Amino acid sequence: MDRSPSSASTANTNITQQTNSVTVNAWLGLPITPELWLTQLERAQSQCNAAPLPPASMATASSQACHLLLVLGPADIKQLALGHWQQMDGPYHALADYLLQQLTANTLEAAQSQRFEWQQGKVRLDVHYLPAPELLRQIMTPTQQRVSRWFWQQTDTNWLQACHLWQLARLSEDDAVICYQDNLLTAPLTQANLPQFRLELVSATDAQMMTSEAPDAFSLEQRQVLRRQHQAQLGHVPINPGSGRIAIIGGGLASAQLAYSLASRQRAFSLFCEDEQLAMAASGNRQGALYPLLTPEHDLLSRFYQHGFLLSRQRLAQIHGSYPVSHEFCGVLQTPHDARSAERLQALAEANFPAQLVSACSAAQANALANIAIDNNGLWYPNGGWIAPAELTAACMQAAGDFATVHLGHSVTDIQHRQDGWYLNVGNQQHGPFEQLILANGTGINQFADTKAQALSPFRGQVSHVPSTATLTALNTVLCAKGYFTPCHNKHHCLGASYIKNPRTLDYSDSEQVANLGQLQTSYPNQTWVDDVDISEQDARVGVRMVSRDHFPVVGLATDVEALKRLESDQHFSQGDKQAMADFWQQQNAPTISGLYLLGGLGSRGLCNGALAAEMLASQLCGEFLPCQQAMVEMLMPNRLWLRKLIRGKQIKW
Repeated sequence: MDRSPSSASTANTNITQQTNSVTVNAWLGLPITPELWLTQLERAQSQCNAAPLPPASMATASSQACHLLLVLGPADIKQLALGHWQQMDGPYHALADYLLQQLTANTLEAAQSQRFEWQQGKVRLDVHYLPAPELLRQIMTPTQQRVSRWFWQQTDTNWLQACHLWQLARLSEDDAVICYQDNLLTAPLTQANLPQFRLELVSATDAQMMTSEAPDAFSLEQRQVLRRQHQAQLGHVPINPGSGRIAIIGGGLASAQLAYSLASRQRAFSLFCEDEQLAMAASGNRQGALYPLLTPEHDLLSRFYQHGFLLSRQRLAQIHGSYPVSHEFCGVLQTPHDARSAERLQALAEANFPAQLVSACSAAQANALANIAIDNNGLWYPNGGWIAPAELTAACMQAAGDFATVHLGHSVTDIQHRQDGWYLNVGNQQHGPFEQLILANGTGINQFADTKAQALSPFRGQVSHVPSTATLTALNTVLCAKGYFTPCHNKHHCLGASYIKNPRTLDYSDSEQVANLGQLQTSYPNQTWVDDVDISEQDARVGVRMVSRDHFPVVGLATDVEALKRLESDQHFSQGDKQAMADFWQQQNAPTISGLYLLGGLGSRGLCNGALAAEMLASQLCGEFLPCQQAMVEMLMPNRLWLRKLIRGKQIKW
């Protein structure tokens, strides 16, 4: 069954696609006051004619998108202490709240990023915190986007060093403007051997006072050289955007989040779902917990899930306004279930995370938060909660509107790449050609010859449906320990979930139903409310989640495994010369399959990581600034598990 105004073999033609036309404005440093920020923001948005979208869908949007960058250093975090940003409200309240969290987090030794969305994704803001200017190199050069205007707010003079200004030039349009207010910056910005920008000196009210000439030919050539040098060091991070037809194979939350991201960029696509309705597989659970996966070390995994958690909340709020999604930000209460988990939760409690993200709570506080007896210390995620994944999937697709051509009941049995693009075989029909093909089909991501070697493993999960009682209805928050238990929704609770690798069947399991109850009893011993949990109706739902070894999703171009094998066998390094190996594999163009992308491995955290993974891929497909810095991008690439070993000089067992 098709749900689209166009035929199965042709792209949507009743809408206008806009590509490569996104205006980018950037701030180097934090504006002194929110009022100045808003003045400059309005100026930036007026340049790209960004306007609010109709609430019904993104299908009729015609205004040009607007992309914003905010690059901060330690001095900017100190500026937050003045308290001006606490006054921010309206649509930018989430940004102000995030910045204030960084002030109190005390975790800013490592670079961090956060993407914000407004106007249904048409206005995107990336905040990059860089502890040192040298980390500007971590912001990757987009293939089809550049900064057109920098608002210089930075008070740290280290940013004026030539090497850092050249990094700004790498990211900028050839005729980019640096807009600044302090006349003392004119001389440093016009020194010899520095990249030339058009300079605009403005007053405190942002009125233009002086402007300079455009850069000369030598300065522009140096920018090109720097971009080529930077790109040469990123052969292991392949990104290949396009502007042609897009096909997505999937039908769950990953593909729906990508659909929303593409539609916000006015990119039409065709989606092929093997089921007769969306979210019939792992995304079809009645309730799913939303909270970040954190580590005491504040490592890349922890930062990825913090980023994803905040973006997921923002996106849900925007979608829910037009397409209601059952959810409740009732908080998540995590308690230990054995000595090892108690040690881990204690380490998290002492890791100086912002209280808005997570904080320690006593047994008495846990009892009050849950409104039932817990009698154990734990962690409290005040902005967590639960979401109905199937409803969110449907809402994302509805919001995509006419940018989506949806083919339900279309099981793709084979994919073929020809000179003019990708073709999909569905029964005796063939669909195509498509320039870009994305596999976001969960367990089916390994079904094709080109992707069967991708290092993802299936894990079965059975979620038990528990009828509510007067006692259980009192539960106010999501409980997480060895398993999870949700508050009442539609007279039932969700209890889960089993976690079984390489399952042989998707049938209901009595043993897993009993095991789910056993996990709850182990987590909350001697609590009388547990006796009300009734699993005798044998009501449950089974799904399979794909999981990577390092718990990151896979996002990006699919690896040409056979070509990588040949490349490895052809290399001969001196014994023990690990530096030569690392240099070769970091700079060598990683073998990829042209136009074939993967979006998978979201595991049981799709509600938390799905929006960010989709934004990452949509940004790659459109050649835009990425929402994360280079180190994070590397951790999401499908080739990482192979190249990580090769870069370290280890042998791969194919």
